[in-house]
Amino acid sequence: MEEDCLLNGNDRRGVDQDRAGNDPRRMVEWIYFLHPPRDNFAATMTDQERTAFAAHAQWLGRLLADGVLILAGPTLGPVNTGIGIFEAPDEETARAIIAEDPVARGGFARAELRPYQLGFLRGRD
Repeated sequence: MEEDCLLNGNDRRGVDQDRAGNDPRRMVEWIYFLHPPRDNFAATMTDQERTAFAAHAQWLGRLLADGVLILAGPTLGPVNTGIGIFEAPDEETARAIIAEDPVARGGFARAELRPYQLGFLRGRD
């Protein structure tokens, strides 16, 4: 439970902080873009692509249940870029996480990973 609190940034008791008040054990946020191979992708998916995206949804569900995923979803309109924000302690771990995505692994979309800093979130102190 204490680890969950640290991941959510709610409980810093008993933790040595740096001069800026940052917890050195705090997880880092990453933003994951999933670039589709064509415009209007959601409306034009093949059966094979639909199967891959169903597996992708299950993979995201597991990340959410494990407390790794913060949010995920596609952009709407003609360009359906997928966006996910998740926590991982370092880039190596973040890359290992997205390497498990059935859509990226299967070559159905191009994955892009960037470090991210969550600045504002409704309900977060």
